[in-house]
Amino acid sequence: MAAGRFGAFAGASVVLPLGAASRRAATARLQLSPAFVDADSRTGAVVRRFGAGLDLGLGRTGKLDLRLAGRSPAEARQRLGFKGSTGYIIVGGVVLGVLLLAAVANAQPKPGPRPGDFPP
Repeated sequence: MAAGRFGAFAGASVVLPLGAASRRAATARLQLSPAFVDADSRTGAVVRRFGAGLDLGLGRTGKLDLRLAGRSPAEARQRLGFKGSTGYIIVGGVVLGVLLLAAVANAQPKPGPRPGDFPP
């Protein structure tokens, strides 16, 4: 395989189940996901792959369904171990602390001579 190219896909995804035995309904989702295009140098075949990104569509009950990396928000919270709002408060505090430290480090005076330190 030759070296591929990374990119992004933004658009709509439509799934139409085929066959009489299929009981699933057709679905349409808006997607924003990573994409990878690769070409086989021997045959010239182009292979396109789409990763799991951000999906917005209708769920089984007809309500809006948001998925990140193929997981619903409830599944993501369970996987990360958040039981309630305590986890969000801790993560928010850590992010706020890092931003505050970065702002203080950026505001520190820079070493070196200042204008007016040396007479003309």
